[in-house]
Amino acid sequence: MHENSNETVSKLFEQVSRTLADRYEVIFYVDVKTNEYRICSSSDEFSDLGTANQGSDFFKDLIRDVNNLIHPEDRKMVIEALDKKSLLETLDKNGSVSLSYRQVLEGRQQYVELMIMYAHDDHDHLVFGVANSDAQIRHQKTIEAENRNFSDIATALASKYEVIYKINSETGEYTEYSTSSDFAWSNSGNKGTDFFGDTQKNLKDSVYSEDYPMVAENMKKENFIRTLKAFGKLTLNYRLMIGGTPSYVSLYAVSNDEEAKNIIIAVANIDEAKREMYDITHDMMTGLLTRECLYTSINERLKTDTVTPYYILYFDVKNFQVVNDIFGTNFGNQSMRYIADWIRRTFSEKCLSGRLIGASFGVLIPKDEWDPEKIEEGLSKFMIKNNNLEYHVLIHTGVYEIDRTEGDVSVMFDRALLSLSTISDEFHVHIAYYDAKIREHLMWEQEISSQLNEAIETMQLCPYLQPIADINGKIVGAEALARWEHPKYGFLPPYKFIPVFEHNGMIVDVDKHMWRCACEILSRWKKLGSDMFISVNISPKDFYFTDVLAEMKKLVAEYDIEPAKLRVEITETVMMNDAENKMGILDKFRCAGFIVEMDDFGSGYSSLNMLKDMPVDVLKIDMKFLGKSSNAERARIIVHNVISLTKELGIVALTEGVETQPQHEILTDMGCTLFQGYYFAKPMPVKEFEEFAGLKTSEINNYK
Repeated sequence: MHENSNETVSKLFEQVSRTLADRYEVIFYVDVKTNEYRICSSSDEFSDLGTANQGSDFFKDLIRDVNNLIHPEDRKMVIEALDKKSLLETLDKNGSVSLSYRQVLEGRQQYVELMIMYAHDDHDHLVFGVANSDAQIRHQKTIEAENRNFSDIATALASKYEVIYKINSETGEYTEYSTSSDFAWSNSGNKGTDFFGDTQKNLKDSVYSEDYPMVAENMKKENFIRTLKAFGKLTLNYRLMIGGTPSYVSLYAVSNDEEAKNIIIAVANIDEAKREMYDITHDMMTGLLTRECLYTSINERLKTDTVTPYYILYFDVKNFQVVNDIFGTNFGNQSMRYIADWIRRTFSEKCLSGRLIGASFGVLIPKDEWDPEKIEEGLSKFMIKNNNLEYHVLIHTGVYEIDRTEGDVSVMFDRALLSLSTISDEFHVHIAYYDAKIREHLMWEQEISSQLNEAIETMQLCPYLQPIADINGKIVGAEALARWEHPKYGFLPPYKFIPVFEHNGMIVDVDKHMWRCACEILSRWKKLGSDMFISVNISPKDFYFTDVLAEMKKLVAEYDIEPAKLRVEITETVMMNDAENKMGILDKFRCAGFIVEMDDFGSGYSSLNMLKDMPVDVLKIDMKFLGKSSNAERARIIVHNVISLTKELGIVALTEGVETQPQHEILTDMGCTLFQGYYFAKPMPVKEFEEFAGLKTSEINNYK
């Protein structure tokens, strides 16, 4: 039903030319090769942007006029955008360039828009259109006679659109020109008498269901006309159903009169560009922004909005690996999409959200929209269904209030993540906040971590020995405990540095140093004829980052000492993960002649079943078990029976934390044979210990 004659198309383009061109106060027609240009102005006020109707070097004159006429804060942006080489590259890529900036005319600041494109089928000429964005009234003048190049402008604009409508809003009459029937929704041929009525009838079937409410509301006549009267234009981006598939389109509407009587609507197919951009900026699995795009978007938001206080939220799925292991990766991926949907439902359009890495998500939220009670409630009940089984997904949220002096978005998320380390009850507390104490701890962690190697080399980090006594009070051995004699901070107790190194993995270096120191001490004692032993700790991370058994065997061989003199202590928590493999390693320790001790039994998640299976020689029972119990008699009975059980299993019982004589006497009566605690002595330097134990160190060089 379309009229395809050149005459019809020519007439329509003339109408488009008059309507669209009326939006521009000044139009430049520039020869790309020579930089020569011609100017056509429909506004005396704006004609000052050029000094004549033509010129010989547009880009040279541009710099002059930008410096004279454009707001100082916008000059750099305009000059960079209109650099000839960059401009041509952008035009070749995108087809057009638009800029908004402030122009100063006769002391008045006005926002203007600049649209740049190639003339239709002519890459030798550029068309620049400058429009007064502040103006509510569009000048209606015929400028074809003044400059024939407006037909090029019409052609350049029209060639970008699949459908163009010319509408009389008073009568409802319209004319349609379409290069693709897929994008026309009127179904009335080239002409009609009720544009808004026909549009509402056809939107339901032609617009994607999720976008339909927004498009239908904006295309109601009263809303449509109100917007055009207020702003002079309307832009809608939505998805149109084409061949059963949603395709992205952009609708642009403009009017050239105050009452929005004469209207041009142009619809462009932006599907390919939109999808390419979407694929680049969005995570394929969840549909949220990628980490890189989220960081960029947050940077842009903070630059443009310098007033609103914001929070950074870091959502971390704690047990995601368990979900994958139990239900499989397909269900794990489904879980990620479910969490992403929850984020979309929970946070408003003012927020920015994305997937960071793995099972973690990030959100930028205005401070006044942050509702911790709502989030806490949602996270505490977060369930994912797999067939008939519901699984609770454990999600923690770190919160960082943005400091405008910190410009690196990745650092902001790092700080939000760091706050999660303060959550002690991970099943009941889901939100943590970054504060100054965490910052101080972070700085402390960075400082001492950078100093560890020097501390080891210079023996600032050294062993203190706490005596271990037998039933008669004789010192039979010691436990080696790390202490730091810091040149700046003085004596550092272990709680100041051990947790830091356990967290960052550097505990492996500390432990290796302590093992070597213990072997050096035992070698000296051997020369003195002493039969005492030293117990050294093995941290959980030692098993992951080093071959502990090989390291120990190498050391005892190097220092020529009996393996039984270097006792190895493991805590019961070491066995919580991969217990079967760890037990195999401990068996190999015993076969190599080492004595294996289980430390802190009774202080954590002690299990008699574990005691039954674990290949240990010594069980260290923590007296804190008695001290923390509200029922002392029941605790005493349990300790008594544990000691009796060790006897039956052939395991030696060693109680640590013994502080009083009555405790010592009670434990002796229960059958305990080894003791450690302040009742006998606190940890002390090696030389002091040797004197305490009665070693004649004068016969050999003292320990350094």
